[in-house]
Amino acid sequence: MFFEIPSILSRTLAYVEYLKNAGEIIITNFIQGELWKEKSNSMSDKIVLPLFLYYDDYKTNDTLAGSLAGVSNPANQIDRQKEVDFW
Repeated sequence: MFFEIPSILSRTLAYVEYLKNAGEIIITNFIQGELWKEKSNSMSDKIVLPLFLYYDDYKTNDTLAGSLAGVSNPANQIDRQKEVDFW
C-alpha cells in the first residue's frame, strides 16, 4: 500500500538507479553491495527491492507477561524456523 501513494514508487526507483550509478568507492546503502548486485542480476526483468524486517518485543517491567509471553506471537514463529530462503 505504501508504494501506491502517488510518486513514491517512481521516486524510490529513481533513487535505486542513483545508488547503482553512484560508484563503488564508498558503499552507503545495501543496494550498492555485492550481495544485492548478485541477487538482483538474477531477476533483472522484475522490479525487486530489498526488504529488512525488524521486530522488537522487549518490554521492561512487565510482570504480567511471565515466561511464556508471546508464545503465539508471529515474530517468535519466525525465530523458530531453522532456515528461511527469501530468494
